[in-house]
Amino acid sequence: MATALLLTNAWKWGSLTGFAAATSSHGCRDPMGDPLLFCDAVRFYLPQGDLLLRSTERLGGFLYPPPFALLMRVVMSAGWRASIYLWAAVVTASTVALLVVPLVGLFRRRRAAALAYGVLLVGGMPILSNFYWGQVSVLITVLVLGALLLHAKGHRTASALLLGGAISIKVYPLVFALPLLFKRDLKALARCAAVTAACMVLLPVGVLGAAATVRFYAGAFAHVETLGRTSGFAYYGPNVVSLLLTGRAAEGSALFRVLQVASLCLVASNALLLRRLVRAGVEHEPYWSAALLFSTLPFLVGTSWLHSYAWLPLVQAFAAVVALENRERPAARTALLLAPVIASAALSSLTFFEWVGEDWYMRKGVIFWSALLLLPTLHRVGWRVKP
Repeated sequence: MATALLLTNAWKWGSLTGFAAATSSHGCRDPMGDPLLFCDAVRFYLPQGDLLLRSTERLGGFLYPPPFALLMRVVMSAGWRASIYLWAAVVTASTVALLVVPLVGLFRRRRAAALAYGVLLVGGMPILSNFYWGQVSVLITVLVLGALLLHAKGHRTASALLLGGAISIKVYPLVFALPLLFKRDLKALARCAAVTAACMVLLPVGVLGAAATVRFYAGAFAHVETLGRTSGFAYYGPNVVSLLLTGRAAEGSALFRVLQVASLCLVASNALLLRRLVRAGVEHEPYWSAALLFSTLPFLVGTSWLHSYAWLPLVQAFAAVVALENRERPAARTALLLAPVIASAALSSLTFFEWVGEDWYMRKGVIFWSALLLLPTLHRVGWRVKP
């Protein structure tokens, strides 16, 4: 069914240009005025890599740490045309990996869940947006999930490499070290810290020099902070609610401060539940860790874009699995647990996006509400799991 949905959409779009126009009509344009695919990669990632072939400076608009810029330098060393194909291969392979890893693991013996996950993935706006922009959000999701699964199997070094790599690209995956902390696995934490330090400090200092590295970090972090405050399309919880209630995201307002406190309370509640589940060694612990920590990000990361929710199909499918696992639960209660998950899936779908229109979908922060709907089910099931 997932393949059929993908083929149907491909037929409807007709071309990559049609796909770009359907998923982001207000995105960037090529010199001819047509929708431009892989917008962020073409405007920022690859040009930053090209710039580092000649200098040590940060490109204006590039929001990432130096390690990712150095990776782009390697990609650009193949030449402009080849680098586009190479990055397209990375984005595509990441998406395939995000589909396959849960299918051969968590969903292997759950055909209905596997089918639902495939449909959610190929028909979900975060994944389509990630492909449109040529973004790294799917790659980050795969690296984090892989790190959690490898750690659960005792592969500390491989886990540290993946998690350290994710942190070096986006920084916020640092929160996924929490399960290691709750398990008191100091060796795993030390290895992750070593990989992160090597990537984020030793590598850029060795290649760019200390002064250029400091300038790079300062410029990137300042740009991220400004962008998070000024963009109406940053789907950070307080931003979304403030815009909905007042028409603006006024950081200094009393409302915004109250919303930030409420967000931190939700972050704390997710962390407390995660600590309980990790300490208890529950079944599906890596997926519980992924679900609870990914669903924390909209309340923690100010620059949460549509593609940043690339983890949403995974968490939606996992929430459905845990809601259905207890066969002794009355059918009515199971239905109540599934209802918000189904609503979440509907809101994040391409179908709903097309129905309400891009402007309404984006300005109302629909993807944030889709993620928020998963928390009642995750908490209701999680707190009732017997240690």
